[in-house]
Amino acid sequence: MKIRQKSVCDNCRRRKLGCDGMRPECTQCKWSQQACPGYPDPWTFMPPQVSGSRDAQYNLSSADLAAKPASIIDTGLSNANDIQPDHREHPNIVTKPPCEDSSGNDFDRYVARIIECYMPVEGQGRADSNPVDSQPRICGSWVEVMPKMKNDRHPENTMELAVRAFALSLDQTGQDTSTAYRNIFHAYECALGSLRRHLARPACQFQADIAIAIMCLGLAELMIPETPTGLTPHIRGVGSLICAEGPQAFQRDIFHKLYVGYVPLLIIDCFLSRKPMFIAERNWQHEPFTLNMPSPIQKLLCKASAIPTLLSNVDQFKAESQDSSLAEENVLNARALKFSFVSALTNLNEMENELTSQGHRPCQPPPLNSKSVESKHLDRVLWFPGITSANALVYLWTFKIICMTELRELAEFSAPRHIEDEICSRDLSPASLEHQINELAVLICQSMEYCIQDEMALYGPASAIYPLRIAHKILKSATNYGAHVTYIEWIVERLVSKGLRATPYIVFCS
Repeated sequence: MKIRQKSVCDNCRRRKLGCDGMRPECTQCKWSQQACPGYPDPWTFMPPQVSGSRDAQYNLSSADLAAKPASIIDTGLSNANDIQPDHREHPNIVTKPPCEDSSGNDFDRYVARIIECYMPVEGQGRADSNPVDSQPRICGSWVEVMPKMKNDRHPENTMELAVRAFALSLDQTGQDTSTAYRNIFHAYECALGSLRRHLARPACQFQADIAIAIMCLGLAELMIPETPTGLTPHIRGVGSLICAEGPQAFQRDIFHKLYVGYVPLLIIDCFLSRKPMFIAERNWQHEPFTLNMPSPIQKLLCKASAIPTLLSNVDQFKAESQDSSLAEENVLNARALKFSFVSALTNLNEMENELTSQGHRPCQPPPLNSKSVESKHLDRVLWFPGITSANALVYLWTFKIICMTELRELAEFSAPRHIEDEICSRDLSPASLEHQINELAVLICQSMEYCIQDEMALYGPASAIYPLRIAHKILKSATNYGAHVTYIEWIVERLVSKGLRATPYIVFCS
């Protein structure tokens, strides 16, 4: 799907004035003392383009997905805006009335199934859970909200339909039959149509049940991917709703938990697209946490949210560096970028020290007599006190790799003396950077056994996909790391077998 915001009131559109989209009335109407009519039909909601017939997709097996080479995929996750509607493949998306409703018992069963898959055992009240991991985890907080939403039922039943579609995708992913896939796609399209009708209403605002519905539909795309970019438009759509609401709305209760659950996905999308987002703004980093102290992983994500802006600046710099007439200006821009990445690395190193001091560090793995930790590809695996520690460190290593990679690529440009001194003092010469990048990628590989163990259900495996993408990209281009590349491919096969069929698209796409 694709969601596009049109925040221009009818008065400003008719008078051809710039509308700031403020709610409940825009600034132009307020200053001119006119009644602002609001923003009718603010969202355009379109299904993704599906290549090939539906029957072919129903019969697509896990092996088929895993075997597809990255070269056949024309777009990466950052190119979701290229998706166009195909009403021939989705004839019932708009006109079909809501599908069969979920009774209260069915809804409870579907919610219980999702909680079982996306909240690890240690997060379900296990008595021996490590106190270090008592904080909310990546994407985990949105699951905690679902049982509380039972009595907050929307007349359109959008959330119930989406929860049902997601639960079906979790229950039936092991059944590679056309009937199972038709049931899932039918439930998915019913929920998608209901969501479209809701978002097409005037003055559409952020609502908890709608946010949960979009999350469920987005994660269903990981299980039964229709396109390589299926999850991305869902993330960006709810991001637009969050941005329109403002940061103060997410300081407490359910809205805060939903915001905490969505931020990791929004930040990962920023890294994939190499474009900044509203979550990098200072007010979005502080105001939602005014009443709730951020956990270590939330602090890390706040620090990392500034990096996509630097990536966007690098892309702009590389495009402009082709102009020889701007050679001197390009050198100055390269210097500024190097300094910014050194500062970002400094912040990440400080965050790593803070995590270590709080007990978030790798620990001794259990004896290798358990099937979950056996590996014929690596002679060493990393274990952690809990999934919070694993997520925090693995993502921190991922962000450090990204910063170091950009620094290495900027090394061909001269730097002022004080930045050169800074780089040398931190052992960030090009040769040292390459060594550190490879070592961090190896650490990510060694962490995968912990993240994808059965006790983590789908939560741990799903949170490992993006770090795997970065590690694969680094080690595939390095020498003497063939065993690690093979190991990553093996991990991807295991993730597909767990039902995360979009993993090959995400990890192996350039």
